[in-house]
Amino acid sequence: MNCRCAECGLLAIRNIEDRQLVEVEPGMLAKWEIPPCFRNREKQQYEEVPLCFAMAANLYDEVGSFTREKVVEIITRARDCGSFIPRQRGFTPKDHREMQLAHVIQRQQQEQRERDREWEMRQERESRDRQDQRDKEMRVWQEKQNYKNRRLQGLLAVFAAIVAVGGVLLGKHLSTPPIPIIQVVAPESKK
Repeated sequence: MNCRCAECGLLAIRNIEDRQLVEVEPGMLAKWEIPPCFRNREKQQYEEVPLCFAMAANLYDEVGSFTREKVVEIITRARDCGSFIPRQRGFTPKDHREMQLAHVIQRQQQEQRERDREWEMRQERESRDRQDQRDKEMRVWQEKQNYKNRRLQGLLAVFAAIVAVGGVLLGKHLSTPPIPIIQVVAPESKK
């Protein structure tokens, strides 16, 4: 990202008294005039060379031999920096970094939620597809069973018809009175 250190919230300066990295005061950015120490007005409150809190640039080496003009030139020069965070007055470089990390975590959580949602949708779609496939297989199996049942019913109907015809014929045969047997006795011949 094309940016300037002077506009970055990670531009820091070390407090000489307590060695803390603090926000560069807005009045310092234009001329790099370092205010005096509160307790001893003869000493400066901050070290002369600023620092990059993210260590993305080694400003100490870039400044080289210290002059105010050199510092202003370095911090106002355009550069490519992946750690740039727009300055928000009143926040320390540490606060800026924590806000950036919170934003990164929030973005990662959002991406994870989206991946989870996509995974759930994919699982639902695959489950529906599997259910549709099972339903289709069940319909094919049911159609085969229905065909077999119809065939068996047809065979049973033919068998029942044959048995019925046979029963009718047998019944007719049994219900017809028997033909009387006439015995003809021939006279015996006399010989």
